[in-house]
Amino acid sequence: MNACRLIAYSKEEELANRSTHIVAAILSLFGFVVLLVEASHTGDPYRIISSAVFCSSLSLFYVISSLYHTVRNPKTRYVFRVLDHAGIYLVIAGTYTPFALVSLREGNGWTIFYFVWGFAVAGVIFKSFMTHRLAFLAPVFYIALGWMIVIDLEGLLTMMPIKGVFWLFAGGLFYTGGIVFYAIDRIPYNHAIWHIFVIAGSLCHYLSVLWYVVPLKNASS
Repeated sequence: MNACRLIAYSKEEELANRSTHIVAAILSLFGFVVLLVEASHTGDPYRIISSAVFCSSLSLFYVISSLYHTVRNPKTRYVFRVLDHAGIYLVIAGTYTPFALVSLREGNGWTIFYFVWGFAVAGVIFKSFMTHRLAFLAPVFYIALGWMIVIDLEGLLTMMPIKGVFWLFAGGLFYTGGIVFYAIDRIPYNHAIWHIFVIAGSLCHYLSVLWYVVPLKNASS
């Protein structure tokens, strides 16, 4: 592993990169508390556990990303970069969890849950031990895994309020659209712009879970 193979950002760009995800980390921790309280009021273990998994994945991701853009030591920075990229798989799987185990549990939810988490674990292992091999395929894997939910679109539309589906897909579009800025490093502050798209995607998914997955009034049965 070459710990020096890191992207060089200007001081101003790195400040923007760091600031955006520090704010996101703080907001995600606050959102964690709010969602867990709401889920606890339902008394449903599926809602409570899946909400905790979802928010934990977001909070951990944003904290690690903030550290990656903060530390200066090349070797330490390299480690956090690997964790940052591997964490994307965990965010995707964590986001799927409440939709799979609450909204789609009576349909294909468990199948989706096992598949997504299996793929995510494999992705984390791949990112951790084969960092530079086929790295160009990583965005393809992220997009494919993130949009796999369309396979069960009929079930989603049947078991979730349409507004919840709207926020879910809006989040997916933000995540996907942000990859354009992530990939084109000629754009000034491209990584910070990517961060903003990611935060917007996370917010959309959070609102979908908070408003349309966790509340018992939205249960299909």
